[in-house]
Amino acid sequence: MLQTADYGRHVFIRCAEFANSKPDADEAAWARLKRQEWLYQPGNKLHVLMWQAALHVRLCPPPVLAAQLDRLVEVIDMDTVSLGIVPLGASLRIAPANGFCILDNRVAVTEDPLTEQRLDDTHSIATYMKAWSTLRESAAFGADAQNLTLSEGLGAAAVGGPARCSGEHRAGPFPSPHDASGIREERA
Repeated sequence: MLQTADYGRHVFIRCAEFANSKPDADEAAWARLKRQEWLYQPGNKLHVLMWQAALHVRLCPPPVLAAQLDRLVEVIDMDTVSLGIVPLGASLRIAPANGFCILDNRVAVTEDPLTEQRLDDTHSIATYMKAWSTLRESAAFGADAQNLTLSEGLGAAAVGGPARCSGEHRAGPFPSPHDASGIREERA
């Protein structure tokens, strides 16, 4: 929900290479961009927790990563997005695990390199909500999250990316199981 088109395309290409498949990366990236329209509808709220380490992952050329980091900095100010960055040195009460999302507090979706699971039983949702809340305690939000993201953007610029960090569309790196801890969507 927070990726730029270029970043998303690179993520899909890497995933396809890993899976030895040939999905249309452009079509997949476009579909994700279309889903972002949800972010601009009043009453919706996307809650994202992302590991700071995800901001270091080089799945794409440095200019693409720098633009993705710009997008993340931009969405931190959106009313419909709550983006928390869990710093590398944060004290954690639970160990990092696979990425997951919770949709409207009704379905938990987990992903790993092999599969996606949709869990809708009360116990599973409660467990993922507890994991979410526990991880959230260690996350930085607002200006602190922007500063963590900006410092990563400057690193991307140092290895060839544009020396800018503010402006553009999208939030990412795309919250995917590869770079986000958890995503929650709430609809009005």
